[in-house]
Amino acid sequence: MGHFLLVHHLVKHAFPNGMMGMLPAAFAVPALGALFVVIRSAREMDEKNRSQLAWFGGVALFFITLIFPIQFSRQWLTVSWAMEGALLLWLFRRLAHPGLQLTGLALLAVAFVRLTLNPAVFTDYPRSGTAILNWHLYAYGLAAAAQFFGAGWFTDPAGKCAKFPVRGILYGFGGTLLFLLLNIEIADYFTKPGDRCVAFMFGGNFARDMTYSIAWGLFSLGVSGRDFVSRWMTGGVDRCRSRAFGSSPSVRSLIQSNCRSRWESARRSPAKPG
Repeated sequence: MGHFLLVHHLVKHAFPNGMMGMLPAAFAVPALGALFVVIRSAREMDEKNRSQLAWFGGVALFFITLIFPIQFSRQWLTVSWAMEGALLLWLFRRLAHPGLQLTGLALLAVAFVRLTLNPAVFTDYPRSGTAILNWHLYAYGLAAAAQFFGAGWFTDPAGKCAKFPVRGILYGFGGTLLFLLLNIEIADYFTKPGDRCVAFMFGGNFARDMTYSIAWGLFSLGVSGRDFVSRWMTGGVDRCRSRAFGSSPSVRSLIQSNCRSRWESARRSPAKPG
C-alpha cells in the first residue's frame, strides 16, 4: 500500500491520462490473488489464516474503492470510505476478525462526519448547474446507501458493541444524510442561476417555502412507513399500527398548517409592480 503513492505520483506526472482509476484496480489484483491462494491452501481456518484473509481482503477492498475518488472528483473519496466501510462489515460476516469490524464502523462514521459537519462541502465545490441530477445526489445518496447496507450487514458475535445500538446509529446516519440531501436539492434548485454555491434561505419565497414544507412532510411519512414495514416484518403489528397511524395525522396537520400559514403570508404581502 505504501508503494501506491509513489507509483501514482510517477504515473500522474510522467504519463498523464484520463484513466488513472485503472492504477488502483491494478494494485487490487495482487491482493485478490493472494486472498485466493490463502483460501485454497488453508486446510483449516486458524487465527493466522484468518488474519491473512482479513488483511488481503481489506487491502483488496481498499484499492477497489479507491478507483472512484481517483477517476472522479467531488466527494468521491468520502463516498469510497463509506462504501469500503460497508464492505468491511460484509466481509466481517464471513471472516470474524475484529479489525474488520472496527475499521468498517470507523470509515462509516468518518464519511458521515465529512458530509454533515464539513462546511467545505458547500463552499469548495461549485454548483453543477443541473437540478436534482448533480454531484450532491450521488455523494449523499451513495453514502446513505452505504450506511443502510452497513447497518444490515453489521453483526457482533463477540458482544463487544453490546452497549451501543450500532445498527440504530447507522440507520440514523443514513436517514440524516437523506434528509440533508433532500434539503440540499431544494436549496440548489431555488438558488439563483450563476451563484457558485448553494444558498440556504427560508422565507420570502412562497414556492420554496411550500416545497420545504411538503418535502419534510413526505419525508416524515416515509420514515413512518419504513418503521411500519419493519415492525410488521418483526411481528410488532399492534405497536406498528399505533405508531404509523398515530403519526400520519400529525404529519398531515403539520403540512396543512404550513400550507395555510404560507398562503396567508403570501396573500397579505403586497404585490410587486410588474
